[in-house]
Amino acid sequence: MAEVMKVEAGWAARNTKKVNPSAIDAYRKSHRASDRTGPQKADASQTTATEKIIPASMHAADPAAVESQCASAAPAKPVTIPAVQASKTRLKVAAYCRVSTLFDTQESSIDAQRAHFEQEIRSNPEWEFAGVYLEAGVSGTKTEIRPELQRLIADCKEGKINLILTKSISRFSRNTTDCIEMVRTLTALGVNIRFAKENIDTGTMDSEFMLSILACLAEDESHSISGNMKWSIRKKFEAGSYRSSITPYGYQQEENTLAVMPEQAEVVRRIFRSVLSGMGAGSIAKELNKEKIRSPSGKTWTQNTIRLIVSNPVYKGDLLMQKTFMDEHFRQRPNKGDLDQFYDEGHHEAIISAEDFANAQAAVAQRGKEVGYRHANERRSQNRYCFSSILICASCGSVMHRASWEGKGSSWICHRHATHPDLCPMTPQLDDDLKRAFINCLNKLAWSQKNEVRTDRILDAYESMLGKTEAETNAERLQETERRLDENAKQRRKLNAIIMRESFLPEHREKKMVLDTEAKELAGEKYRILVSRAPGGTLQKLKIFIAQWKTADNVSTFPEKDFTTFVKSCTVNSGKTVTFHFYCGLNLTESLFRCDLEEDEV
Repeated sequence: MAEVMKVEAGWAARNTKKVNPSAIDAYRKSHRASDRTGPQKADASQTTATEKIIPASMHAADPAAVESQCASAAPAKPVTIPAVQASKTRLKVAAYCRVSTLFDTQESSIDAQRAHFEQEIRSNPEWEFAGVYLEAGVSGTKTEIRPELQRLIADCKEGKINLILTKSISRFSRNTTDCIEMVRTLTALGVNIRFAKENIDTGTMDSEFMLSILACLAEDESHSISGNMKWSIRKKFEAGSYRSSITPYGYQQEENTLAVMPEQAEVVRRIFRSVLSGMGAGSIAKELNKEKIRSPSGKTWTQNTIRLIVSNPVYKGDLLMQKTFMDEHFRQRPNKGDLDQFYDEGHHEAIISAEDFANAQAAVAQRGKEVGYRHANERRSQNRYCFSSILICASCGSVMHRASWEGKGSSWICHRHATHPDLCPMTPQLDDDLKRAFINCLNKLAWSQKNEVRTDRILDAYESMLGKTEAETNAERLQETERRLDENAKQRRKLNAIIMRESFLPEHREKKMVLDTEAKELAGEKYRILVSRAPGGTLQKLKIFIAQWKTADNVSTFPEKDFTTFVKSCTVNSGKTVTFHFYCGLNLTESLFRCDLEEDEV
């Protein structure tokens, strides 16, 4: 309600009760007379409030008369000053809803969630509706596979949302780490989350303790559900009644079996014929893309897609089950002996004969040997040359590959520099310079070993640094570590079998985490023994080789076989140097500039 303030005109208004009535009458008569004679010529803007009330003829009168005349002045009209309305900004509120499957029951659930939250937000006059983010058929165990959640967080970062409403912690996330991390991120942005079921508001909670406990319970519930589903699927594997949700290329689902699709089946036969004729996966993919034949994913064909088709026994009528599995962190991984696999022979109609399938596997294996593929650091790379897959660029960490460079002969070029020269300054290095650098390195080792002072001998000094006692026990340590690794692997396989037969219980998870941690520690110990401590006589073998080495400077004398035996990797530095990392743990750096040496006659 507006406030009214009464403003009194004249300083004598306070004493109106003491004024003589006859004086008031005399003032009223004089005031009427002045009104009849007309307005004064003086500028009204220059007249003060007192002059408007007191006539000019009375300015010189005695104070008592002035006071009496002023007391009769009519009070000014009340002035109304409107009250200031306090401006209040409405909160921008959004809701997040999620269900893990696309069943009809859960579709109705997510519709009910959306309607409830939308009505709640719109009915609150202090809130502004910022939208409802829906995700159906998406697991809550991994943040990266939830696009609506990612969009919600992005909108929060842009300041579009101040408050998020969700049904429960399990709907928001079933991963404790992800849940706490997202809450902290949103809190730092000034965005609060309200979990209706748990009655938790992140803006008013004192600590994360209760939130962490409830998030752990939600994650354990997900583990339990996953364990029960795995047990059910395993029983279907054993009974031969499992039906995969993914239909292989060339087939379609009909009742409880796989039926051949003629058009796609012809593409599969063509791929196998090309493999048997000696074509590589890359060439086959190029031909299919050139003819605009759609791949299984609906996009372009790749080498990996061709290899997966050629190696899949489903095309000879057999079905291999449990080729992949989901680990305790809900990551899909290939089954490399971690769990049992089930093979159903003659499960459906074949596209390729068993003989052609076997010949295709043999052709792929033979081509791999000719090309020289090998696994190095869990990535597939060619091993045609001694520097393949082990030559690393120090500037960006990329692998360097062999190529011809400006007509100077065979060179090794950084992969990133070749594709994006502005991202890596590493220039190509000649193959002969790298080989010559290793020869110079061997020359220096040989010269140092001939020194009469033992401490000046590089290999002897390195052996002394390792310690004789430790060197003698390395073989025993290695044997014991490998034995413990085998025992750990057996226990993990037994635990996986128990998990598949029973529900996934918290004690199973704890035991698996202990076994996984122990396996990592043992693997690290084995690596330290094999690499850093030179077990099995690796350092001794190098000393024997150096003792027989003759000083040379001719690239043709490069010992390629011995290089791969003793050197684990090489790092090309930007200062025109290369560092050779030996298996025994010794790291030696050599210049790549050419240096002619006179051959030492021995």
